[in-house]
Amino acid sequence: MWRELFWVLVILLAALGILAALAIRIIGARESISRREVSLVRVVDGDTLAVRDGGGPAITVRLCGIDAPELGTAASFASALYVATKLETAKRIDFEPETVVHRRGGLGPKHDRYGREVGWIWVVNHNGEISLLQEELLRIGYAELYQGDLGRYKVRLQRAARGE
Repeated sequence: MWRELFWVLVILLAALGILAALAIRIIGARESISRREVSLVRVVDGDTLAVRDGGGPAITVRLCGIDAPELGTAASFASALYVATKLETAKRIDFEPETVVHRRGGLGPKHDRYGREVGWIWVVNHNGEISLLQEELLRIGYAELYQGDLGRYKVRLQRAARGE
């Protein structure tokens, strides 16, 4: 009986060790993909832009939760111009990747079918006010809600789309 109890205890301790390792991996992944300051490289259209994180290569970002007018239309030009002006005049721009749980375990940045990193752009104005770019675009009519996964700020986006 003591031998069986010993092996049960060994198995339980091994399971706890595995769970602790997974928790550390997930927490570490979450920390490594948190919000970070970026600089604007260029605006592609109202929902796609390129940013640079420090001295690294440019990252093409698809703004999560919104859909802006397609290129080649006056509405697309107006939306892109608003985004460019807003970001060029900002005191600071922060990029927060949308995350997904990968099949191999752990959290990682979400990418769309074109390889763009999906995420959120936070704008810090010179008066210290912080705003979510996607919310602004919805509120002023330069974008619509995306007809798919709205991400972690779903409720904020839905309120902005309703003008609240």
